[in-house]
Amino acid sequence: LTFIGDGNNVAHSLILCGCLLDVEVRIACPKKYEPAPQIIKKAMELNNNFKLTVTDDINGAVRGANVLYTDVWSSMGEENGKQIKDKDFKGYSIDSDLVNKADKDAIVLHCLPAYRGKEISEDIIESDKSRIFDQAENRMHIQQALLSCLLS
Repeated sequence: LTFIGDGNNVAHSLILCGCLLDVEVRIACPKKYEPAPQIIKKAMELNNNFKLTVTDDINGAVRGANVLYTDVWSSMGEENGKQIKDKDFKGYSIDSDLVNKADKDAIVLHCLPAYRGKEISEDIIESDKSRIFDQAENRMHIQQALLSCLLS
């Protein structure tokens, strides 16, 4: 699984989940946007055989990947730094050229909402490789189930 984007909340969750499921995880992000060292340390403590790569080489990170995953560059509450992040993340977008470097059967994920043309291109969101809307539907059902349990 290759995540392309900010090494914050989504990347942290994927790292911890990947170590528990013994899935190789690659994080492609610009320098200074790497995941928190304490998250990486925790993942390695949980699984010392966990294969994690953090790199600013987006092309190398996607080569042969089965899953490409991205998220918005600026999370909620980070709107003030949006222009800086847009500049820093230029080139860290999932587009057809990048998808072609992944495994031929690779799928693409995004936790939505997406800024089409920034972190992911319009054609990839709507492509047959996209599982973005299935992913969103699955999240909706899980969130409904959680609400049902919590409100019962």
